[in-house]
Formats: sequence, structure tokens, C-alpha cells
Amino acid sequence: MFDEAIKKYFSDLILDENGGQWRTCRLSGQKFYVRPEDIAFYKKIGVPLPTLCLDERLRVKFAFSSAQLFYNISAKTGNKIVSMYPPNNKYKIYEHKIWFSDKWNPMEYQLEYNPKNSFFEQLAKLFIQVPRFALFTDESNENSDFTNNSVRLKNCYLVFNSLDGEDCYFTRTLLNCKNCFGGTLLFGCDTCYECAQAYDSYNCFFAEQIKNCRDSRFLFDCLGCSNCFMCANLRNKKYCFENKQLTKEEYFSRVGKIDLGSWQVLQKLHSQFEQMKQMAIYRQDHNENSINADGDYILNSKNVYRSFYILNSEDIAYSSGFAVYKDSFDTLGGGGGEQCYELATVSTEGNYRILFSSFINHSTNLEYCDSCFNCHDCFGCVGLRYKSFCIGNKQYSEDEYRQKMNELKTEMLKRGEYGEFFPPNLSPYPYEASDAFISGPEAGQTEKARKFGYNFSTNVSLAIEDSVQNNDSTNELSADNLPDKIGDIGQEILGQTIIDNKNQKKFRYISQELYWHKKYNLALPREHPAVRRERIMNSVLPLGFWIYENYTRNCDSCQKEITSVYKPDFVGKVYCEECYRNKIA
Repeated sequence: MFDEAIKKYFSDLILDENGGQWRTCRLSGQKFYVRPEDIAFYKKIGVPLPTLCLDERLRVKFAFSSAQLFYNISAKTGNKIVSMYPPNNKYKIYEHKIWFSDKWNPMEYQLEYNPKNSFFEQLAKLFIQVPRFALFTDESNENSDFTNNSVRLKNCYLVFNSLDGEDCYFTRTLLNCKNCFGGTLLFGCDTCYECAQAYDSYNCFFAEQIKNCRDSRFLFDCLGCSNCFMCANLRNKKYCFENKQLTKEEYFSRVGKIDLGSWQVLQKLHSQFEQMKQMAIYRQDHNENSINADGDYILNSKNVYRSFYILNSEDIAYSSGFAVYKDSFDTLGGGGGEQCYELATVSTEGNYRILFSSFINHSTNLEYCDSCFNCHDCFGCVGLRYKSFCIGNKQYSEDEYRQKMNELKTEMLKRGEYGEFFPPNLSPYPYEASDAFISGPEAGQTEKARKFGYNFSTNVSLAIEDSVQNNDSTNELSADNLPDKIGDIGQEILGQTIIDNKNQKKFRYISQELYWHKKYNLALPREHPAVRRERIMNSVLPLGFWIYENYTRNCDSCQKEITSVYKPDFVGKVYCEECYRNKIA
């Protein structure tokens, strides 16, 4: 039934002379184009064309993720727990160690879908009834309870979307790092502070887009550099200060006079760093060893369209943040996958033909599933592990499963339900607590999301980073009144609530943070941790995590027309690949 229905759907499509089609987003009204290559992919996996523009397809998937942690109460034990879900919501939250155990049975919540009724209204009941894990992690983490979407972490705090880290704090997206504070997109780094897009670097502070650097401060777009200060666009240099070559003795004499332990000094250096970045040369994109790549940070890949942070992948579109994927569209996160579509998952791997799903790991042939692991051939299921041929958490024989699924999909296609990600109202997060609210072109704005049917809470609980908000006001200290120098700040600061007046937030320093800043003679930050994290992330992703756009502009050197991730009015010199390499490499 379904095969015939979807075949008829494609035969009835009216395409333009190129084999594509212009469509109107059913939510925003924005016009968007479906390429011939897109249509070939949709036909191959048997799904209709999208009815949402790319921005809205991204918004709904990011509404299903969050880089915040809350205190909550376990629905299983009644214990106070750390959770990625705010308290007082409609979902049952279990400790993640219990969720991933045999102490409960998700099949007890089985649902018999009625093909004649709205599929998503029925699925919503399953979303509410089946318990959810408090954190997406596993037992490989050690002393890292305040982390999420993380595996193999040790002694980490407020770390998100990360693998293989030790002694890291206030970071987002790291891999194989140690002793790092307040950075994002760190890979193989050690002892780095507020760095972004850094690879295989050691003892670097306030650096962006660096590789194989060490013992340096305030670097931008540097490769193989050591003992450099306030430099940009350098390659394999030592003892450079403000891009000027010095002797070893001259360099350490200049650097030795700079007191990074002074907040006032540090603020002046940050201003200088921003000015230096405006004068620096930017590549039109950061793609490497890739063929037919449209997007940014595409490495060792082929045939990638409007995507970024793609590694060792082929035939990809409208996706980000994964490695070793093939023939997949509209997918966020993961490692090792093929023929996936409208999938939102992080720190997972080994997925094949996963459609319209979230939090899926080591699974095959799943559609409209959430939080399922090591499963195959399941439809409309939540919270399953090591299951197959299930619909609505109910077990079927293989023949029964295929017949039932065929009937469901055919009716869904008739009603216009089949073919896209979960609707916004199924997100387990209030919109204000989701990544869709924090990142993107409308960060902090809710008008469109309210109009489009996203969930909102009348009173979103404070995240753990904000949980000092209700402490005794007599023990508060304005960040503006902190001593200028780190050497003048004692242990008593750990018992005080710091008021970030600029961002109207309150926070506390942790003991590891104070120790680290004193050890490296670095002034304590005055901003709330969440603000710092977003600021650092936006330094390398100024358009946010869910803007996939290239612009036509001219190379600022040879003036030829190029496509670039930087807008024509971007403040900075953008060079084509040839001019960049001639000037920098």
C-alpha cells in the first residue's frame, strides 16, 4: 500500500525544467527550493518532499536538545538528581544509571496505534508515559555528574557534547582534551583557556582557529606556533609579539611585563584582540581535502551541501556535527551512519536508515522513534533497548510488523503527517530551555516559536548555573566590586554569590576555577558561565549553530567573485582560497 502511495506521490509532482521545485514553508511562508538531487534522495528513501524550509527544519530539531542542566526529582526513587529536563514538567525522569538498567520495562507502556487517528496525538501520549533518562551519558564517566551528552569524562563540570575529557570545566564540544576551561570545539587540547576551534594545542589562552600551537596567548588563525602573543595568520613561528618577530630574550621581556592577573589589563587585551581580528585575513571557508563542498568546516568529504562540521562523509545535505556518514540529509550529530534523514542525535554512532527520530544509537530501520538503543525495525517507539519489530512499544511478529507499519504510513501520508521530524509540541523541553532558543538568528526571541506551536512554560526553573539566585542576599558581591588582581582574591570568594550586573545573572566560582586562575595568574571572569560559553561559541560560529548559508561576495585581494560563509558586509578581509594560501600559507 505505502509503496504504491509514495510512488504515485512522486509521479504527481510538478517539477521545473531542472527537475526541482519551489515550495512555500507551511509555517513561516518562506520560499525554498528543493533541488533535483534532493528529490532523488527523497525518492530513494521513500519520503515526500519537506513542507518546512531549512530554518524551520533546524529549529524543531534544536528544540529537542539543550545545553543546560537542572535539579530535578527522580520519578523512580524520589531522589534529587541532575537532569537535562527542568522540574515540574509532564515527563517521568529516571536517573540515567537506572534508565539504562533492567529495573524497568519500556514494553509496559505499549500503545496500539489507530491508523485512522492522528499519529502524533497518539505518539504524544507515549512520550509522556515512557520514562526518560535524566542525562544522556553512561557509566564510563567518573566524577562528572554535571555533564550531558558525554562519554568517558573524568573530573569534569558543566561540559556538554563531549567525549574523552579530563579535568575540563564550562566547555562545549570537546574530544580528547585535558585541563581545559571555558572553551568550545576543542580537539586534542591540553591546558587551554577560553579557546575556540582549537586542535592539538597546549597551554594556549584566548585563541581561535589554531592548530598545533603551544605556550601562546591571544592567537587567531595560527598554525604550528609557539610562544606567540597577540598574533594572527602566522605559520610555524616562535617568539612573535603582535605579529613582529622578536628574539627569545626580547619576547619574554615583553610578555613578562604583562599582568594577565589584572582584570583591567585583560579587558584592554581583549579589545586589542578584537581589533586585531578585524584586520586579519579570513579564508572564504574552512573546508579541507573536500570535493564539491558547500558549507564550512567540511573535512575529507565529498558532495556536501549546506552543511558544516562534516568529517569523512559523502553525499550529505542540510546537516552538521558528524563524522563518517553517507547518503544522509537533515541530520545533527553522531558518528558512522548511512541513509539517515531528519535525525537529531549527539554522541551516538552506528545508525542505518533512521528517519524522523532523536537520541538513537546503534540501530537500523527506525522511524519516529526516540531514545532507542541497539534496535532494528521499530516504528513510533520510545525508550527501547535491544528490541525489534515493535510499534508503539508493542511487540509484533515480523509479518505483523510490516503489515501494521505499512497501514500506518499509508494513512499518515494521506493526512500529510508522514515525512518530517516530530512536531514542535512533542519537544520534551520548554522552548526557553532548548538550544533553539539559545542559538540561531532569533536567540532569545519567542514570537515565531509561539506562533508555530512550540512548548512554553509559565515558569522555567533555574538552571544549575543559576541556582544560586535565591541565596541569602547578604552574601552577594557585585562582579564590578571584585578586586582587580587575582592575587588579592582569597578562598572566601567561594562562599559568595557573584552578581553579573551586565547580564542580570548570579553565579558562584568553584574551587577548581579559583585554583586554576591563581596557578596561571589569570584574572577571574566577571560574566555568568552560560554567557561566557555562548560568547566563545559565537566567536567562531557568529551565525549560530543552525544557519546554513553561503554568500556571494568578492575576494578582498583579487576581487574575483567567490562564495563564502562571510557576508559581503563582514568586517574583515576575506580572501579566496588561492589568495589566502599565497598570503598566509
